[in-house]
Amino acid sequence: MIRSSRFRIAAGLLVACVATGSGAQSAPERLSLDSVLLRAERHPEVLIAGADVDAASGGVVAADRAPLPTVSASLASIDLQNGMGPGSLAGGKRLDKGIGVDWVWERGDKRMHRTRSAELGLLAARLDRTDVLLIRQITIAGAFWDLLAAQDREADSAQMLRSAEQMADSARLRLQKGDISEQEAARVLIETERARQDDATLRAARRLAAVSLAQAAALVNDQIEAAEGWPAFSASPSGPANRYAPAGPETLPPTRPAIDRLVDQRADVSAARTRVEAARAALDLARASQVSDITWGGGVNHYPPDHRASVQLRAQFPWQLNYRFEGEIRQAVAGLQRAEALLSQTLVAAESELTSLHLRRITTAARLESIETRILERSREVLERAEAAYARGATSLTDLLDARRTFRAVRLDAVQARLDAARADTEWRLRSLSVAP
Repeated sequence: MIRSSRFRIAAGLLVACVATGSGAQSAPERLSLDSVLLRAERHPEVLIAGADVDAASGGVVAADRAPLPTVSASLASIDLQNGMGPGSLAGGKRLDKGIGVDWVWERGDKRMHRTRSAELGLLAARLDRTDVLLIRQITIAGAFWDLLAAQDREADSAQMLRSAEQMADSARLRLQKGDISEQEAARVLIETERARQDDATLRAARRLAAVSLAQAAALVNDQIEAAEGWPAFSASPSGPANRYAPAGPETLPPTRPAIDRLVDQRADVSAARTRVEAARAALDLARASQVSDITWGGGVNHYPPDHRASVQLRAQFPWQLNYRFEGEIRQAVAGLQRAEALLSQTLVAAESELTSLHLRRITTAARLESIETRILERSREVLERAEAAYARGATSLTDLLDARRTFRAVRLDAVQARLDAARADTEWRLRSLSVAP
């Protein structure tokens, strides 16, 4: 008895702990799209891009300076046979002591070209960070809509499971009364079990979608859910706009001027143009190397025995006989050609992406409107009529199950259509709002 009582107490405590833990997990953090988009600033990819900006800023400081002077000291005239002699090191020993300063005079505007190349590199790094931030926001927005779609699928599955369980209960009663056969009741129970399995699968999919959003937004807690409805948009230019509406018209026609305007303001395109200018500055710097720098220097020498002091002046410069920095210039030319090719590739990719994105936005909105206004309502009406007819015995179980499966498939298509439309619409608006700094 005592052991049984202790066992019941321990079991009760265990159940209480499990209930407490499950209660803590049953209250996930509700997030809006705006709140998760703000997390993009703290994502590691964006922080790494910000560190690249800081490094490029340091490169500008390092480039915009003149060469540092060089201080040299020497000891000469050391007599290895008779020694250095008595006295102090400063005035007695027989040592020729010298000290000098040398400074490089940069010619050919090397500092200007070097600084300009570094400044353009800093601007390109800033544009890269803007583009990385935008891509991260698009990724986070896509993961957010994936989670919302998973939540809708889970809710639809739970509703279908409840309906299937009610139908199974009704089938058991009718079987007891002899209204239906055992085979028909077994088919109803099989459909109920399938609905239960689908519900478990979609609940797991919703959990995975939450984890994916947490990873995309660099969230510590993955017990989250999307606390926002689907955006309001339309396939027509006069349709309602959501809060991501760009500054221009609601729906821009895919014409060349409109697409070119959006292409020009993209951060990746501006970064590619900036790198072309930086490559030109690097080419100017390589050509400036053909103008020789002169190293000016001077020094003072002192010899203790006769207390003589002498002054030395010197100048040095490279003697460019057989080499005129052709290799450096060829490398700079190749760098400029590569930057121009990358700019052309970026322009083509940006134009193609924006054009296809605009068309995808219009197409997905039209598909969503067709499903929600026509197909979904008709499939719901067909299911309601089939359920009413089956209750009266006016139709077969096969017709009812077909109607339920059709309605289920259409509802899943509607969720997928909302997801596709929301993804395309949000990406288009983020791209439209993104302006290169």
